[in-house]
Amino acid sequence: MLPSNPTNTTKTKTTSRSCLRRTRSPAFLAAVAVSVVLQLLQCSLVRGDGDDDYAIAAGHRSLVVALGCFWCAEQAFEQYAPGVVEAVSGYTGGTNQNPTYRNHPGHYEVILIEYDPTKTSYEVLVNYAYRNMDPFDGTGQFCDKGSSYYPAIFYATEEERLVAEGVLDTILQQPQYKDWEQADIAAPILPRPKFWTAEDYHQDYYLKNPSNYGFYKNGCRRPQRLKEVWGEDAYKCYHEEAHTCFVTADTTTLDDDGFGGDDDDVNSNNATATASSSSSSSLDDNDNDKDCCQQILQITNEYGELVTAESNIKGADEEKAGILPTWATILILVVITILVLVCSTYLGLKLSERHKEQEQQQQQHRESEIAIASAKEAAIAEAPKKEEEEEDAV
Repeated sequence: MLPSNPTNTTKTKTTSRSCLRRTRSPAFLAAVAVSVVLQLLQCSLVRGDGDDDYAIAAGHRSLVVALGCFWCAEQAFEQYAPGVVEAVSGYTGGTNQNPTYRNHPGHYEVILIEYDPTKTSYEVLVNYAYRNMDPFDGTGQFCDKGSSYYPAIFYATEEERLVAEGVLDTILQQPQYKDWEQADIAAPILPRPKFWTAEDYHQDYYLKNPSNYGFYKNGCRRPQRLKEVWGEDAYKCYHEEAHTCFVTADTTTLDDDGFGGDDDDVNSNNATATASSSSSSSLDDNDNDKDCCQQILQITNEYGELVTAESNIKGADEEKAGILPTWATILILVVITILVLVCSTYLGLKLSERHKEQEQQQQQHRESEIAIASAKEAAIAEAPKKEEEEEDAV
């Protein structure tokens, strides 16, 4: 859902089309078409019985999306998307069984999103998926290139296919994306193959290694590119727990269909709405004023019911961009330690040499003093003899 009260809409609408998508030559478009056909064939071949190796809880549903690096996709849905119970990193669509990170030919890096249909819907989550991809890059996503990072939306039923296509059609009809063309969208909508869970160290990576993750995400320019493509307001509302992209009761009047009618963006995906925030007539004026200004953020679930938007079930902290990844920090500390040891050893050797030189100088000084004293004593001892010799000579 787009912001109900956008502040940068003009900037988004006037974004240069050339900044958003690359130049498409006929040969490139033909290659993309062939790639999509091969992907469709591949999905149909590997799907089999469609049993994923990850089991969702009774009453829950799931969807699979490819958004480039699955670390980033996992965080985007677990922390910000409403109704998400779990996002699992994994692989799908490839040619081998039991793929691994080192051996997944033809597989997409994907996430399986387990969600509670009473708290969200497939449509809402597909909207989140699009706002977390660069739909114009069919060679990969952001800094990651290659078949593992191709973007795609997967459907398990004909109903889901129609919903996913409807979400994309609605996006293309929005004024701020009026220059976009269907042929330029490089993220296909494909049948859902079997999902294979990735290794444990990939799961919840953004929680286990926040500094590494933040450094990678920003170094890959994922947030920057998403803002360029979708606009600052869309990025903000799809990447914050406040859910400002959902209609709020104090800013929008509901139409007969239950959606705000003042903003085309608000009605863009028919996925969210608000409930009336009017209070009981028995409340006093102050209570009425307080209630009328309270934001009520609600979302339409899979059954068409309005429910409170809830996210971040794992209680993740606000994301931070790491200055350096952990390995780089450790390397720097090791280098500093080595330098300190080398410098300390060098200084120690220099001080030892200086100490020896000082001892040698002191020894020479003592020997010199002894020699002088001996010479004086000898001179004093010889003085009377010289006097006697002089007297005898006289």
